[in-house]
Amino acid sequence: MNALTALRLKAALRRQPLIEEARRLSASFRSFVPAAWSVIDPTPLRSEWYLDAMIDHGEAWVRGEIKNLMIHIRPRMGKTKAMSVILNAWVWTWRNTARFLSSSYSDERKAEDARLTRALVLSRWYQDRWPLALAGDQSQKAKFALASGGHRYTAIWGSGATGDGGDYLIADDPQNGRDMYSDTELERDFEWHENTWARRRDNEQTSGMMFVCQRLGPWDLGNRIRVAKPGEWEVLSLETRKTIIDMAPYYRRNEDGSVTTINLPKVDTALSRSGRYHDPRG
Repeated sequence: MNALTALRLKAALRRQPLIEEARRLSASFRSFVPAAWSVIDPTPLRSEWYLDAMIDHGEAWVRGEIKNLMIHIRPRMGKTKAMSVILNAWVWTWRNTARFLSSSYSDERKAEDARLTRALVLSRWYQDRWPLALAGDQSQKAKFALASGGHRYTAIWGSGATGDGGDYLIADDPQNGRDMYSDTELERDFEWHENTWARRRDNEQTSGMMFVCQRLGPWDLGNRIRVAKPGEWEVLSLETRKTIIDMAPYYRRNEDGSVTTINLPKVDTALSRSGRYHDPRG
């Protein structure tokens, strides 16, 4: 064995643990999240039942087991980093041509999410395991693409018609809480969803949409969409039981000012595809 061959063998042996770890993390979103979290957030991630529920449903969604997924969860519970940042980077570990389109009511919020996604993908930790390169002409603050063809683009909810599209559409807090009492704003948000957002799917038959947000009221955007398209959305509710009961009906204001009450199918706390998740607080 000559010196060059020996060096190559040593390098391959040093990389073997990284290769094995990369395979393990690519196979499981639940394993990938805590590993990637430490790269973008110095605060340690605590393992919680609601995170497991959200993460498992997110994996089922990107694998095509769920087409349209709606997650209701309170603020400050890890939803944005898990679903709007880390999920995107994880999919690229096994499908680096995947195209993501992300949206929120906040321009600054989505720019920050895009920055974190890019920072994660370009980190030493990620590149050692999945060496992906950015496309040279697609590296903007809130819009970037991979040389392999995948991309992460951002659209502001309710803005002018966007020409961008994706295999996966993620709306993270699309509705501004200040607009929750305005019938006009609710209708505007709903119409934008129907006429612009839902039409940005690359393939209407296979591309999926995800809404991840807190409940804002019985007339919020999530309820409006569910009432309009019954049976098309899988709902994972991680709000408190009291919140779910209080917000169960959907109230629609009619043109003459009267109000029609529509009772939705009951959504229990931590409703899950597998039936495994239950709120330990009762």
